[in-house]
Amino acid sequence: MSNPFELLREEMDHLVVGHTDVKTALLLGIISREHIYIQGPPGTAKTMLSEIISKSAELDFFFYQMHRDTRLSELVGDLVISREDTKDGELIRQDIIKGGILTSEICLLDDISRAPGESLNVLLRILNERKYGEESIPLLTAIATSNPTADEYYNEPLDPANLDRFVIQINSNGLSYEKQWEDVKKIVNLYSAKNGSYDYVTKVGKKILNDTYKKFEKVVVPVDVQDGLINFVSWLIEDQKLNEQNSVISDRTFLVKSIKIIKANAILDGRDQADLSDLKALKFLLAFRIPEELVRFTLRGAYEGAWVVCRLNVSMKYYAQLRAAADAEDQAAMATLFGDHALAEWNLEGPTGEPLPANGEGMMGIPLQMAMQIVAEWVEQ
Repeated sequence: MSNPFELLREEMDHLVVGHTDVKTALLLGIISREHIYIQGPPGTAKTMLSEIISKSAELDFFFYQMHRDTRLSELVGDLVISREDTKDGELIRQDIIKGGILTSEICLLDDISRAPGESLNVLLRILNERKYGEESIPLLTAIATSNPTADEYYNEPLDPANLDRFVIQINSNGLSYEKQWEDVKKIVNLYSAKNGSYDYVTKVGKKILNDTYKKFEKVVVPVDVQDGLINFVSWLIEDQKLNEQNSVISDRTFLVKSIKIIKANAILDGRDQADLSDLKALKFLLAFRIPEELVRFTLRGAYEGAWVVCRLNVSMKYYAQLRAAADAEDQAAMATLFGDHALAEWNLEGPTGEPLPANGEGMMGIPLQMAMQIVAEWVEQ
């Protein structure tokens, strides 16, 4: 079996339509043996994808649904209290029958942001050290999921330092909101023809995964890739003005763990040497380490009184697409791309007074000159 991780991807593709980035993030986590944090609203396949890759990989699996009253004993096994008579009197002894995350190779911690602080702090220390007390545990990868931190989900955001324990971080959004209409069509067709249950077809044995991990450890990272990583971190700090107050750019994650993600992406592509294309995998480090930065401005001239709120930290992928549309003088493509990826909010209305949506459709519903003024104001910021 030349690349078992392609089989795992095929397994996920067979059972879940779309969510390509989440699937890639899970594969990178399994290859690099790093922890993964997935955030998204209910019904976006977070838990299902995690279960699929766990069972397909045939790893010892532990699942736990976190809640407000989660106790540490529910995560690490059964506590046993025994009484023993000694010459000095009665001795009460507390032992633990190991289970849960202490005996699993991969664990899924659902709704982790609901866990109480006392249990969560100990849990994260175990995950980080992969030890309980002085004893090592077999855990390879932990997958934590959470709903967005909003009032309707009754959860609290994880502390940034705690969240940094999960090297790979990703937002999982619904296909409808992402406007992935081809994938939406596939889902409707799929579930129109089946009863909704799913099976696990292809299995990848532990030995093969372990052998692949040995290859992963030997992946060569050339000097040009090392320089590319340094330039990327420099771009974040120098050009994007990130600092200790507005981001979490730790040396542990961006100078050490990032190398593992680069190597994992090379393995995923079937190579024993990294190249510059592997730097694209670094996007899986960014989701919650760089908070969304917004800017609000008012329009001038004929559009005075209108205000717009835009995102400043648009991904390099969409920024490059915007630049390409600008170079091609394709103003319609620029307006649509900008509306879907940089526009956050505005107070603009349609001809009959109805609010215009702050997205690509809304950008196409205003005068082109106004749309270009909004893009120009954003570029100045």
